[in-house]
Amino acid sequence: MNIFREARFSLFFLALVGLASLVLMFLFQKTVKITADGNSVETSKYSLGVFDNSDSLIFAMSPLNDYYYNFDNKEHLEITLSDSNTGNLFDQFLITTRGLFLNKKTLVWNTLGGNSKGKVAANYKLEEIGNGIKITRNVNLEKLKPDRIGQVLKYCSGCIISDDRKRAFFNGETLSSSKIALASKLKLTVFVLGENEFFLPGSKKIFIIGGDGTVKAEIDTAGSEVFLQEKWNVLEFKTPTNGKNTVNQTINITI
Repeated sequence: MNIFREARFSLFFLALVGLASLVLMFLFQKTVKITADGNSVETSKYSLGVFDNSDSLIFAMSPLNDYYYNFDNKEHLEITLSDSNTGNLFDQFLITTRGLFLNKKTLVWNTLGGNSKGKVAANYKLEEIGNGIKITRNVNLEKLKPDRIGQVLKYCSGCIISDDRKRAFFNGETLSSSKIALASKLKLTVFVLGENEFFLPGSKKIFIIGGDGTVKAEIDTAGSEVFLQEKWNVLEFKTPTNGKNTVNQTINITI
């Protein structure tokens, strides 16, 4: 009987140690590796950023930058952001379990804020898929349902934007000889757009290209209208919600 008691006590003790380890992981984990070795996703109170293996920002996102559209009305999802977190203990338990047993890395980032219409909850989920990440944004607006969500990415300084039809896009006031030279080197055709003009039709993928000519990320357009505000390093993907409050975006980190 003593042997059985000791065995039960040992199992109980090991379970407690395991649980304590998981709790410590939840409390102190700040960075989640999502794709290739060295690339990471990090959260702060106000934004979520994706960094390459030299700790340089590839892109960042925040509901303070995102928009919602209801017919001709356009407004930021959140004018103020009162709270954000990476999920509760149960969320983190599921995420850690999925990572341990399925080798699939996941990150959630939940935010609570508001705009002129009332409270807004914007929740982001990043999942590892192949050599990329899938971003799902779930938006809960208390008083109205948007027909489109403007998914905004603030991309890396010095990077240029192209598509899968070998076109490089710029705003006229920011076009420079160095950017033209880089586009020419990469055999891309230069297109100049106004900030309120969406990209030419036919694009299925958008590429973020570093100043050295390497592709840092590729983004599925998924039927979105794409806008560029180059002076702010901002890409907006205006995506129909089809009567839902959820939109998806798939991004591959290619470096």
